[in-house]
Amino acid sequence: MAIDMSQPRSPRFSPWALGGALKASRYLPLHLVVGLERPAFLYVDLEKVSGPGVVRAGHSYETLTGMKKLGEMLACVAVLTVACGTSDNSGTSATVAPTTTVWVVHTTTLQTFGDVGGSSSPTIGVNGEPLISTTDITIGVDGNPLISHMDIPNSDLELYVCADPACSSGTNVTLETTGDVGWAHSIAIGVDGNPIISHTDATRDPWELDGCEDPACGGDLELYVCDDPACSSGTNVTLETTGSVGWDTSIAIGVDGNPIISHYDDTNEDLELYVCDDPACSSGTNVTLETTGDVGWDTSIAIGVDGSPVISHYDATNGDLELYVCDDPACSSGTNVTLETDGNVGFRASLVIGVTGNPVIAHMDRANEDLELYVCDDPACSSGTNVELETTGSVGWDPAITISDNGYPVISHTRWNWDEADGDLELYVCDNLACSSGTNVTLVTTGSVGVFSSITIGDDGNPVIAHQEYAKGDLEFAQVMMPVSVVADQ
Repeated sequence: MAIDMSQPRSPRFSPWALGGALKASRYLPLHLVVGLERPAFLYVDLEKVSGPGVVRAGHSYETLTGMKKLGEMLACVAVLTVACGTSDNSGTSATVAPTTTVWVVHTTTLQTFGDVGGSSSPTIGVNGEPLISTTDITIGVDGNPLISHMDIPNSDLELYVCADPACSSGTNVTLETTGDVGWAHSIAIGVDGNPIISHTDATRDPWELDGCEDPACGGDLELYVCDDPACSSGTNVTLETTGSVGWDTSIAIGVDGNPIISHYDDTNEDLELYVCDDPACSSGTNVTLETTGDVGWDTSIAIGVDGSPVISHYDATNGDLELYVCDDPACSSGTNVTLETDGNVGFRASLVIGVTGNPVIAHMDRANEDLELYVCDDPACSSGTNVELETTGSVGWDPAITISDNGYPVISHTRWNWDEADGDLELYVCDNLACSSGTNVTLVTTGSVGVFSSITIGDDGNPVIAHQEYAKGDLEFAQVMMPVSVVADQ
Protein backbone atom coordinates (compact mmCIF):
# COMPACT_ATOMS: atom_id res chain seq x y z
CA MET A 1 0.00 0.00 0.00
CA ALA A 2 1.03 3.62 -0.28
CA ILE A 3 0.00 6.97 1.08
CA ASP A 4 -1.62 9.30 -1.38
CA MET A 5 0.09 12.64 -0.86
CA SER A 6 -1.80 14.40 -3.64
CA GLN A 7 -4.45 15.77 -1.32
CA PRO A 8 -3.85 19.15 0.32
CA ARG A 9 -1.97 18.87 3.59
CA SER A 10 -2.63 20.71 6.80
CA PRO A 11 -0.27 23.56 7.63
CA ARG A 12 0.77 21.59 10.72
CA PHE A 13 3.72 19.31 10.43
CA SER A 14 2.26 15.79 10.20
CA PRO A 15 -0.26 14.20 7.84
CA TRP A 16 -2.74 14.25 10.74
CA ALA A 17 -2.22 17.96 11.31
CA LEU A 18 -0.61 17.42 14.70
CA GLY A 19 -0.17 20.70 16.53
CA GLY A 20 2.99 22.37 17.72
CA ALA A 21 6.43 22.82 16.26
CA LEU A 22 8.55 19.76 15.59
CA LYS A 23 11.09 19.40 18.35
CA ALA A 24 13.95 17.10 17.42
CA SER A 25 14.69 16.28 21.02
CA ARG A 26 11.16 15.05 21.68
CA TYR A 27 9.56 13.84 18.46
CA LEU A 28 10.78 10.80 16.57
CA PRO A 29 9.90 10.20 12.91
CA LEU A 30 7.72 7.13 12.49
CA HIS A 31 8.48 5.83 8.98
CA LEU A 32 5.86 3.92 7.06
CA VAL A 33 8.00 1.43 5.12
CA VAL A 34 5.23 0.24 2.85
CA GLY A 35 6.39 1.15 -0.65
CA LEU A 36 5.68 4.87 -0.63
CA GLU A 37 5.33 6.71 -3.90
CA ARG A 38 7.18 9.59 -2.24
CA PRO A 39 8.66 10.11 1.25
CA ALA A 40 6.21 10.64 4.10
CA PHE A 41 6.63 10.67 7.86
CA LEU A 42 4.49 10.36 10.94
CA TYR A 43 5.69 11.43 14.37
CA VAL A 44 5.52 9.93 17.84
CA ASP A 45 5.80 11.93 21.07
CA LEU A 46 8.66 10.25 22.95
CA GLU A 47 7.50 11.67 26.27
CA LYS A 48 4.33 9.61 26.00
CA VAL A 49 5.21 6.58 23.94
CA SER A 50 7.69 3.78 24.48
CA GLY A 51 8.57 1.04 22.08
CA PRO A 52 9.84 0.78 18.50
CA GLY A 53 9.93 3.93 16.43
CA VAL A 54 9.61 2.17 13.11
CA VAL A 55 6.40 0.52 11.89
CA ARG A 56 6.49 -1.85 8.94
CA ALA A 57 3.72 -3.71 7.20
CA GLY A 58 3.02 -6.81 9.27
CA HIS A 59 4.72 -5.33 12.35
CA SER A 60 3.48 -6.44 15.77
CA TYR A 61 1.32 -3.70 17.24
CA GLU A 62 1.38 -4.95 20.82
CA THR A 63 3.36 -1.88 21.90
CA LEU A 64 0.42 0.31 20.89
CA THR A 65 -2.12 -1.19 23.28
CA GLY A 66 -1.02 0.89 26.24
CA MET A 67 -1.39 4.23 24.52
CA LYS A 68 -4.21 6.25 25.98
CA LYS A 69 -4.60 9.10 23.53
CA LEU A 70 -5.49 8.92 19.89
CA GLY A 71 -2.67 11.32 19.19
CA GLU A 72 -0.37 8.53 20.37
CA MET A 73 -1.99 5.91 18.15
CA LEU A 74 -0.58 7.15 14.87
CA ALA A 75 0.45 3.74 13.62
CA CYS A 76 -3.10 2.42 13.77
CA VAL A 77 -3.81 3.84 10.33
CA ALA A 78 -0.74 2.30 8.72
CA VAL A 79 -2.46 -1.01 7.99
CA LEU A 80 -6.16 -1.36 7.21
CA THR A 81 -6.61 -4.46 9.36
CA VAL A 82 -5.12 -3.09 12.57
CA ALA A 83 -7.24 -2.55 15.70
CA CYS A 84 -6.07 -0.51 18.66
CA GLY A 85 -7.27 -0.32 22.24
CA THR A 86 -6.39 0.96 25.67
CA SER A 87 -4.81 -1.04 28.47
CA ASP A 88 -6.49 0.71 31.38
CA ASN A 89 -10.07 0.47 30.06
CA SER A 90 -10.45 4.25 30.35
CA GLY A 91 -12.05 4.21 26.94
CA THR A 92 -12.54 2.16 23.83
CA SER A 93 -11.02 2.51 20.42
CA ALA A 94 -12.34 1.23 17.14
CA THR A 95 -11.49 1.47 13.47
CA VAL A 96 -14.04 2.52 10.90
CA ALA A 97 -12.84 1.59 7.41
CA PRO A 98 -14.84 2.85 4.42
CA THR A 99 -13.12 1.16 1.45
CA THR A 100 -9.58 2.63 1.41
CA THR A 101 -9.52 4.89 4.47
CA VAL A 102 -9.20 4.04 8.15
CA TRP A 103 -10.85 6.13 10.83
CA VAL A 104 -9.88 5.65 14.46
CA VAL A 105 -12.41 6.70 17.07
CA HIS A 106 -11.73 6.82 20.80
CA THR A 107 -14.90 6.99 22.89
CA THR A 108 -15.28 7.63 26.61
CA THR A 109 -18.30 7.95 28.91
CA LEU A 110 -17.51 11.02 30.98
CA GLN A 111 -20.49 11.16 33.30
CA THR A 112 -23.15 8.50 33.76
CA PHE A 113 -26.62 9.67 34.56
CA GLY A 114 -26.30 8.36 38.11
CA ASP A 115 -23.19 10.52 38.57
CA VAL A 116 -24.82 13.71 37.38
CA GLY A 117 -28.37 13.23 38.55
CA GLY A 118 -28.45 10.64 41.31
CA SER A 119 -30.87 8.52 39.29
CA SER A 120 -30.62 5.36 37.22
CA SER A 121 -32.69 6.76 34.36
CA PRO A 122 -33.32 10.12 32.71
CA THR A 123 -36.05 12.51 33.75
CA ILE A 124 -39.17 12.12 31.61
CA GLY A 125 -40.73 15.30 30.25
CA VAL A 126 -44.41 16.16 29.95
CA ASN A 127 -44.41 14.76 26.39
CA GLY A 128 -43.29 11.35 27.64
CA GLU A 129 -39.80 11.66 26.17
CA PRO A 130 -36.53 11.76 28.15
CA LEU A 131 -35.16 15.20 28.92
CA ILE A 132 -31.58 15.16 27.62
CA SER A 133 -29.03 17.92 28.13
CA THR A 134 -27.44 19.70 25.23
CA THR A 135 -23.63 19.83 25.08
CA ASP A 136 -21.14 22.49 24.05
CA ILE A 137 -17.41 21.93 23.72
CA THR A 138 -14.35 24.15 23.44
CA ILE A 139 -10.62 23.84 24.03
CA GLY A 140 -9.14 25.40 27.16
CA VAL A 141 -5.87 27.30 27.38
CA ASP A 142 -4.15 24.07 28.49
CA GLY A 143 -5.19 22.34 25.26
CA ASN A 144 -7.75 20.11 26.96
CA PRO A 145 -11.47 20.03 26.14
CA LEU A 146 -14.09 21.75 28.29
CA ILE A 147 -17.71 20.63 28.00
CA SER A 148 -20.69 22.52 29.37
CA HIS A 149 -23.82 20.51 30.10
CA MET A 150 -26.82 20.40 32.41
CA ASP A 151 -27.76 18.13 35.27
CA ILE A 152 -31.46 17.95 34.42
CA PRO A 153 -32.78 16.13 37.53
CA ASN A 154 -31.19 18.75 39.80
CA SER A 155 -31.56 21.66 37.34
CA ASP A 156 -27.89 22.62 37.65
CA LEU A 157 -25.33 24.05 35.24
CA GLU A 158 -22.22 21.87 35.08
CA LEU A 159 -18.83 21.80 33.38
CA TYR A 160 -16.68 18.77 32.59
CA VAL A 161 -12.99 19.71 32.69
CA CYS A 162 -10.87 17.18 30.80
CA ALA A 163 -7.45 16.34 32.26
CA ASP A 164 -5.85 15.61 28.88
CA PRO A 165 -6.60 16.15 25.18
CA ALA A 166 -8.21 12.69 24.86
CA CYS A 167 -10.36 13.36 27.94
CA SER A 168 -9.40 9.96 29.37
CA SER A 169 -10.06 11.49 32.78
CA GLY A 170 -11.35 14.73 34.17
CA THR A 171 -13.45 16.51 36.76
CA ASN A 172 -17.13 17.39 36.65
CA VAL A 173 -17.80 20.76 38.28
CA THR A 174 -21.22 21.99 39.41
CA LEU A 175 -21.29 25.71 38.64
CA GLU A 176 -24.74 27.07 39.43
CA THR A 177 -27.55 25.46 41.45
CA THR A 178 -29.92 28.31 42.35
CA GLY A 179 -33.15 27.96 40.40
CA ASP A 180 -33.86 25.88 37.31
CA VAL A 181 -30.61 26.75 35.55
CA GLY A 182 -28.28 25.46 32.85
CA TRP A 183 -30.73 25.29 29.95
CA ALA A 184 -29.65 26.29 26.43
CA HIS A 185 -26.02 26.80 27.46
CA SER A 186 -23.07 27.86 25.30
CA ILE A 187 -19.36 28.09 26.19
CA ALA A 188 -16.42 30.26 25.10
CA ILE A 189 -12.98 31.16 26.43
CA GLY A 190 -12.68 34.72 27.68
CA VAL A 191 -9.78 37.07 27.09
CA ASP A 192 -8.35 36.06 30.49
CA GLY A 193 -8.26 32.40 29.40
CA ASN A 194 -11.15 31.41 31.66
CA PRO A 195 -14.39 29.78 30.48
CA ILE A 196 -17.61 31.76 30.30
CA ILE A 197 -20.96 30.05 29.83
CA SER A 198 -24.26 31.59 28.81
CA HIS A 199 -27.39 29.74 29.89
CA THR A 200 -31.08 30.05 30.71
CA ASP A 201 -32.66 30.21 34.15
CA ALA A 202 -36.05 28.62 33.53
CA THR A 203 -37.39 29.31 37.04
CA ARG A 204 -40.95 30.54 36.64
CA ASP A 205 -41.45 34.23 37.31
CA PRO A 206 -44.40 35.38 39.49
CA TRP A 207 -46.43 36.56 36.51
CA GLU A 208 -46.22 33.19 34.77
CA LEU A 209 -48.98 30.60 34.86
CA ASP A 210 -49.13 28.32 37.89
CA GLY A 211 -48.78 24.64 37.16
CA CYS A 212 -46.89 25.10 33.91
CA GLU A 213 -44.37 22.27 33.52
CA ASP A 214 -42.76 23.59 30.36
CA PRO A 215 -39.32 25.16 30.97
CA ALA A 216 -40.30 27.94 28.56
CA CYS A 217 -42.75 29.19 31.21
CA GLY A 218 -39.71 30.86 32.76
CA GLY A 219 -36.66 32.36 31.17
CA ASP A 220 -33.87 34.72 32.20
CA LEU A 221 -30.58 35.12 30.36
CA GLU A 222 -27.64 34.36 32.65
CA LEU A 223 -23.86 34.10 32.35
CA TYR A 224 -21.42 32.11 34.46
CA VAL A 225 -17.97 33.72 34.58
CA CYS A 226 -15.19 31.39 35.75
CA ASP A 227 -12.36 32.67 37.95
CA ASP A 228 -9.72 30.32 36.53
CA PRO A 229 -9.20 27.97 33.56
CA ALA A 230 -10.52 24.94 35.50
CA CYS A 231 -13.53 26.93 36.75
CA SER A 232 -12.96 25.93 40.38
CA SER A 233 -14.97 29.02 41.27
CA GLY A 234 -16.86 31.77 39.53
CA THR A 235 -19.79 34.15 39.50
CA ASN A 236 -23.24 33.75 37.97
CA VAL A 237 -24.65 36.98 36.52
CA THR A 238 -28.26 37.62 35.53
CA LEU A 239 -28.26 39.66 32.33
CA GLU A 240 -31.81 40.00 31.00
CA THR A 241 -35.14 39.25 32.72
CA THR A 242 -37.84 41.05 30.70
CA GLY A 243 -40.13 38.35 29.33
CA SER A 244 -39.18 34.71 28.81
CA VAL A 245 -35.74 35.35 27.35
CA GLY A 246 -32.34 33.70 27.11
CA TRP A 247 -33.37 30.65 25.12
CA ASP A 248 -31.15 29.00 22.49
CA THR A 249 -28.13 31.01 23.63
CA SER A 250 -24.89 31.20 21.67
CA ILE A 251 -21.82 33.06 22.94
CA ALA A 252 -18.78 34.58 21.26
CA ILE A 253 -16.04 37.00 22.31
CA GLY A 254 -16.25 40.33 20.52
CA VAL A 255 -13.32 42.25 19.07
CA ASP A 256 -13.28 44.37 22.24
CA GLY A 257 -12.76 41.24 24.34
CA ASN A 258 -16.27 41.35 25.79
CA PRO A 259 -18.84 38.53 25.56
CA ILE A 260 -21.71 38.86 23.13
CA ILE A 261 -24.69 36.50 23.39
CA SER A 262 -27.47 35.78 20.90
CA HIS A 263 -30.72 34.39 22.31
CA TYR A 264 -34.42 33.87 21.69
CA ASP A 265 -37.19 35.91 23.33
CA ASP A 266 -39.99 33.38 23.70
CA THR A 267 -42.50 35.97 24.90
CA ASN A 268 -42.25 38.14 21.77
CA GLU A 269 -40.84 35.46 19.43
CA ASP A 270 -37.88 37.66 18.55
CA LEU A 271 -34.14 37.31 17.93
CA GLU A 272 -32.17 39.26 20.53
CA LEU A 273 -28.54 39.99 21.38
CA TYR A 274 -26.89 40.87 24.67
CA VAL A 275 -23.74 42.98 24.32
CA CYS A 276 -21.53 43.02 27.42
CA ASP A 277 -19.69 46.18 28.46
CA ASP A 278 -16.68 44.37 29.94
CA PRO A 279 -15.13 40.85 29.99
CA ALA A 280 -17.00 39.90 33.19
CA CYS A 281 -20.27 41.29 31.80
CA SER A 282 -21.02 43.30 34.93
CA SER A 283 -23.26 45.42 32.70
CA GLY A 284 -24.44 45.46 29.12
CA THR A 285 -27.22 46.17 26.65
CA ASN A 286 -29.92 43.88 25.28
CA VAL A 287 -30.77 44.56 21.64
CA THR A 288 -33.80 43.29 19.73
CA LEU A 289 -32.60 42.37 16.22
CA GLU A 290 -35.42 40.73 14.24
CA THR A 291 -39.13 40.70 15.03
CA THR A 292 -40.94 39.62 11.83
CA GLY A 293 -42.53 36.24 12.46
CA ASP A 294 -41.49 33.70 15.10
CA VAL A 295 -37.75 34.10 14.59
CA GLY A 296 -34.58 33.59 16.60
CA TRP A 297 -34.80 29.87 17.24
CA ASP A 298 -31.56 27.86 17.39
CA THR A 299 -29.27 30.89 17.38
CA SER A 300 -25.60 30.47 16.52
CA ILE A 301 -23.20 33.40 16.64
CA ALA A 302 -19.72 34.14 15.28
CA ILE A 303 -17.62 37.25 14.80
CA GLY A 304 -17.23 38.16 11.13
CA VAL A 305 -14.02 39.26 9.47
CA ASP A 306 -15.05 42.90 9.89
CA GLY A 307 -15.38 42.41 13.67
CA SER A 308 -19.18 42.51 13.60
CA PRO A 309 -21.36 39.61 14.77
CA VAL A 310 -23.29 37.36 12.41
CA ILE A 311 -26.08 35.18 13.76
CA SER A 312 -27.80 32.28 12.08
CA HIS A 313 -31.29 31.39 13.29
CA TYR A 314 -34.46 29.50 12.40
CA ASP A 315 -37.65 31.23 11.26
CA ALA A 316 -40.28 28.94 12.78
CA THR A 317 -43.13 30.77 11.04
CA ASN A 318 -41.90 29.92 7.56
CA GLY A 319 -39.46 27.07 8.24
CA ASP A 320 -36.55 29.05 6.78
CA LEU A 321 -32.83 29.44 7.47
CA GLU A 322 -31.97 33.08 8.18
CA LEU A 323 -28.87 35.11 9.01
CA TYR A 324 -28.65 38.41 10.84
CA VAL A 325 -25.61 40.44 9.76
CA CYS A 326 -24.63 43.22 12.15
CA ASP A 327 -23.31 46.53 10.83
CA ASP A 328 -20.91 47.13 13.74
CA PRO A 329 -19.42 45.25 16.72
CA ALA A 330 -22.24 46.42 19.05
CA CYS A 331 -24.88 45.45 16.47
CA SER A 332 -26.67 48.77 16.78
CA SER A 333 -28.09 48.01 13.33
CA GLY A 334 -27.97 45.24 10.79
CA THR A 335 -29.73 43.26 8.09
CA ASN A 336 -31.70 40.01 8.32
CA VAL A 337 -31.18 37.78 5.28
CA THR A 338 -33.33 34.80 4.33
CA LEU A 339 -30.89 32.18 3.02
CA GLU A 340 -32.86 29.00 2.27
CA THR A 341 -36.59 28.35 2.02
CA ASP A 342 -36.89 24.98 0.25
CA GLY A 343 -38.32 22.53 2.79
CA ASN A 344 -38.40 23.06 6.55
CA VAL A 345 -34.81 24.22 6.76
CA GLY A 346 -32.52 25.97 9.23
CA PHE A 347 -33.43 23.67 12.10
CA ARG A 348 -30.67 23.44 14.76
CA ALA A 349 -28.38 25.65 12.65
CA SER A 350 -24.69 25.84 13.55
CA LEU A 351 -22.52 28.68 12.23
CA VAL A 352 -18.78 29.12 11.72
CA ILE A 353 -16.63 31.55 9.73
CA GLY A 354 -14.78 29.73 6.97
CA VAL A 355 -11.18 30.32 5.94
CA THR A 356 -12.44 32.59 3.17
CA GLY A 357 -13.98 34.87 5.79
CA ASN A 358 -17.51 33.90 4.74
CA PRO A 359 -20.11 32.29 7.00
CA VAL A 360 -20.77 28.56 6.64
CA ILE A 361 -23.90 27.13 8.26
CA ALA A 362 -24.80 23.50 8.93
CA HIS A 363 -28.50 22.86 9.39
CA MET A 364 -31.21 20.25 9.07
CA ASP A 365 -34.08 20.03 6.63
CA ARG A 366 -36.77 18.62 8.94
CA ALA A 367 -39.19 18.04 6.09
CA ASN A 368 -36.83 15.54 4.45
CA GLU A 369 -34.66 14.74 7.48
CA ASP A 370 -31.48 15.63 5.59
CA LEU A 371 -28.17 17.19 6.59
CA GLU A 372 -27.53 20.40 4.66
CA LEU A 373 -24.91 23.14 4.49
CA TYR A 374 -25.25 26.74 3.41
CA VAL A 375 -22.02 28.24 2.06
CA CYS A 376 -22.03 32.03 1.79
CA ASP A 377 -20.32 33.76 -1.14
CA ASP A 378 -19.26 36.83 0.84
CA PRO A 379 -19.01 37.98 4.49
CA ALA A 380 -22.49 39.54 4.39
CA CYS A 381 -23.94 36.42 2.76
CA SER A 382 -25.72 38.39 0.07
CA SER A 383 -25.68 35.16 -1.93
CA GLY A 384 -24.62 31.58 -1.42
CA THR A 385 -25.25 27.92 -2.15
CA ASN A 386 -27.22 25.37 -0.14
CA VAL A 387 -25.72 21.88 -0.39
CA GLU A 388 -27.44 18.61 0.51
CA LEU A 389 -24.73 16.61 2.25
CA GLU A 390 -26.40 13.43 3.50
CA THR A 391 -29.90 12.29 2.55
CA THR A 392 -30.04 8.54 3.26
CA GLY A 393 -32.22 7.81 6.27
CA SER A 394 -33.14 10.22 9.05
CA VAL A 395 -29.95 12.24 9.36
CA GLY A 396 -28.71 15.69 10.23
CA TRP A 397 -30.17 15.89 13.71
CA ASP A 398 -28.40 18.39 15.98
CA PRO A 399 -25.63 19.32 13.52
CA ALA A 400 -22.51 21.06 14.81
CA ILE A 401 -19.85 22.53 12.55
CA THR A 402 -16.19 23.43 12.80
CA ILE A 403 -13.35 24.05 10.35
CA SER A 404 -10.56 21.48 10.12
CA ASP A 405 -6.91 22.47 9.84
CA ASN A 406 -7.05 22.08 6.06
CA GLY A 407 -9.80 24.72 5.94
CA TYR A 408 -12.62 22.33 5.09
CA PRO A 409 -15.85 22.10 7.12
CA VAL A 410 -16.54 19.05 9.28
CA ILE A 411 -19.98 18.45 10.77
CA SER A 412 -21.09 16.12 13.54
CA HIS A 413 -24.71 15.00 13.51
CA THR A 414 -27.07 12.21 14.54
CA ARG A 415 -28.57 9.46 12.42
CA TRP A 416 -31.88 8.45 13.99
CA ASN A 417 -33.72 5.13 13.73
CA TRP A 418 -37.32 5.95 14.54
CA ASP A 419 -38.46 2.32 14.75
CA GLU A 420 -35.96 1.51 17.49
CA ALA A 421 -35.56 5.00 19.03
CA ASP A 422 -31.86 4.55 18.46
CA GLY A 423 -29.20 7.02 17.31
CA ASP A 424 -25.70 6.89 15.83
CA LEU A 425 -23.03 9.57 15.98
CA GLU A 426 -21.85 10.52 12.50
CA LEU A 427 -19.34 12.92 10.97
CA TYR A 428 -19.49 14.56 7.56
CA VAL A 429 -16.06 15.60 6.26
CA CYS A 430 -16.03 17.99 3.31
CA ASP A 431 -13.56 17.49 0.46
CA ASN A 432 -13.18 21.20 -0.31
CA LEU A 433 -14.04 24.69 0.93
CA ALA A 434 -17.45 24.71 -0.76
CA CYS A 435 -18.21 21.16 0.39
CA SER A 436 -19.36 20.17 -3.09
CA SER A 437 -18.41 16.62 -2.11
CA GLY A 438 -17.41 14.80 1.03
CA THR A 439 -17.58 11.66 3.12
CA ASN A 440 -20.11 10.73 5.79
CA VAL A 441 -18.67 8.43 8.46
CA THR A 442 -20.54 6.57 11.19
CA LEU A 443 -18.40 7.00 14.31
CA VAL A 444 -20.28 5.46 17.25
CA THR A 445 -23.23 3.05 17.19
CA THR A 446 -23.19 1.47 20.67
CA GLY A 447 -26.23 2.73 22.54
CA SER A 448 -28.51 5.52 21.41
CA VAL A 449 -25.75 8.07 20.91
CA GLY A 450 -24.90 11.30 19.12
CA VAL A 451 -27.73 13.33 20.64
CA PHE A 452 -27.05 17.08 20.95
CA SER A 453 -23.50 16.77 19.66
CA SER A 454 -21.00 19.63 19.69
CA ILE A 455 -17.65 19.67 17.91
CA THR A 456 -14.34 21.50 17.82
CA ILE A 457 -10.80 20.81 16.66
CA GLY A 458 -8.32 19.73 19.32
CA ASP A 459 -4.78 20.99 19.57
CA ASP A 460 -3.64 17.86 17.71
CA GLY A 461 -5.70 18.91 14.67
CA ASN A 462 -8.33 16.19 15.08
CA PRO A 463 -12.04 16.61 15.88
CA VAL A 464 -13.32 16.13 19.41
CA ILE A 465 -17.05 15.67 19.94
CA ALA A 466 -19.26 15.83 23.02
CA HIS A 467 -22.65 14.15 22.81
CA GLN A 468 -25.36 12.50 24.89
CA GLU A 469 -26.65 8.94 25.14
CA TYR A 470 -30.41 9.20 24.70
CA ALA A 471 -31.65 6.18 26.65
CA LYS A 472 -29.42 6.69 29.69
CA GLY A 473 -28.69 10.40 29.55
CA ASP A 474 -24.93 9.87 29.82
CA LEU A 475 -22.40 12.50 28.76
CA GLU A 476 -20.15 10.98 26.09
CA PHE A 477 -16.94 12.04 24.37
CA ALA A 478 -15.38 10.99 21.06
CA GLN A 479 -11.95 11.81 19.70
CA VAL A 480 -11.59 11.17 15.99
CA MET A 481 -8.33 10.65 14.14
CA MET A 482 -8.61 12.23 10.73
CA PRO A 483 -6.87 9.73 8.46
CA VAL A 484 -4.55 10.27 5.55
CA SER A 485 -5.76 8.80 2.29
CA VAL A 486 -4.57 5.22 2.04
CA VAL A 487 -4.56 3.33 -1.28
CA ALA A 488 -3.67 -0.30 -1.92
CA ASP A 489 -0.63 -1.27 -3.94
CA GLN A 490 -1.37 -2.27 -7.47
